[in-house]
Amino acid sequence: MSIKILQSILNNKVYYGVLLIEIIFCTVINYKAEAMGPMVVLYKDFTAFFLSGFDLNLIFHYGYYTFPMWGYGVIFLLFNSKLLIIISQQLLTFITIKYINDLVVKNNININIIIFRWLSLFSVNWFVFHTSVWPYSISANLVTIAIVQIFIFYKNKKISLLLLSGFLFGIALNLRSDYYYYTIFVSILILISSINLSFKLRIFYVSVWLFTIHFLLLPWGVYTYKRTGSYLQTSTNAGHVFFISLGQLPNNKWHITPEDNDSVMYSYLYKHFGIFAKSLSYKEDIFLKRKWFELVKNDPSEYAHKCIFNIYRIFTNPFYQGNVEKSFYNKKQYEDKKHTIKTNLQSFNYLNLFLFVFSQTNYFFIIPVMINFIGATIFLIFCILVIINFKFLFFHFRNDPFLLFLGSIIFYQLSMLVFAFYLPIYHTNVFLFYVLMIAYFLNTPKMKQLIKEHIRPRR
Repeated sequence: MSIKILQSILNNKVYYGVLLIEIIFCTVINYKAEAMGPMVVLYKDFTAFFLSGFDLNLIFHYGYYTFPMWGYGVIFLLFNSKLLIIISQQLLTFITIKYINDLVVKNNININIIIFRWLSLFSVNWFVFHTSVWPYSISANLVTIAIVQIFIFYKNKKISLLLLSGFLFGIALNLRSDYYYYTIFVSILILISSINLSFKLRIFYVSVWLFTIHFLLLPWGVYTYKRTGSYLQTSTNAGHVFFISLGQLPNNKWHITPEDNDSVMYSYLYKHFGIFAKSLSYKEDIFLKRKWFELVKNDPSEYAHKCIFNIYRIFTNPFYQGNVEKSFYNKKQYEDKKHTIKTNLQSFNYLNLFLFVFSQTNYFFIIPVMINFIGATIFLIFCILVIINFKFLFFHFRNDPFLLFLGSIIFYQLSMLVFAFYLPIYHTNVFLFYVLMIAYFLNTPKMKQLIKEHIRPRR
């Protein structure tokens, strides 16, 4: 009976029906989330810039002209309603999952499709992630499709897939520049890999992919050149993020806080640039990168402690869980309760967490705690499967395109969380890759053998 229930997910009407209902439900419960807050106005600055006919004399709020990336400003050109934006983001989310499912089936990829479908239905973190007005949603979907496409390309060698992958990745980078250096990282991996292609062909394919991406970034480069005198491919917030990331270690020696208005950061900026310094501007960005490197170089042990602490936080709160509960409390109540939950999570004090959440005044926090539990469980399963399949990974990583592309983007994102700024939102960008990797690991010879030995059918 249980086998029949598991296999019922192979019925497309059942699977996509449940998937659609779940996406709608997550949209409704998290619709009031306002994760970006005042940041939205920065994207609307670019909307106004486009409408002005690219007038360089237009004044932006806060004076940030090279942060953030301008892609989400186009969304506000197309939609002037939060509801329409969220609907478009969730529609793209549904299309992404369906597209990946169809590619896996059509190309006979070595993935347990039943596991993929069931895990995708448990991907509540992924669904609430797309219910906020922010560029992460569209960018994450486009990057997910682009990476899967380039993997499929290496299976059937259709150049159209490679071009489309580069095109989608280029659009994604116009929304968020987080994965710009991933394109360089994965290109090097391809060149040194053992994929069954000649070295000349690998160089050619990498060049085509990178050229397509950079062609899409050309307008931003020209724009930033006119603004700063330098041709930029990314936004100018890396220095700011790296610097305040040092404040994620509690009671750190630098006395830095992980806040955008950190006093230590601005004391350096005011001293060097004067009282009108802006941490997200071009010259200040370069300065903060150098200052971050200087602080890390002078105290590597403190930086190591910070990285270890970030690893610890990844395990306790790996993915975004929404802000469902925020609508039911005033700001002070919300912050106090959130702090209590965060403290119990980080100390693994699940008994106190359970008692706190299920008390009469806190039951609205049950939903985010459960969503966090689901995400943490999926992340933990992935880690366990990596350990079990370590030997397989070690010998197959360089000649298996699936492991190469999907494994490398997870590695890249985890590295950013550990060595730079930890934020569950960032990690959720690659959530579907975890789902795919788990479905892949459960189909390896090692796992098939373990399943056969320990899970016997009932008589």
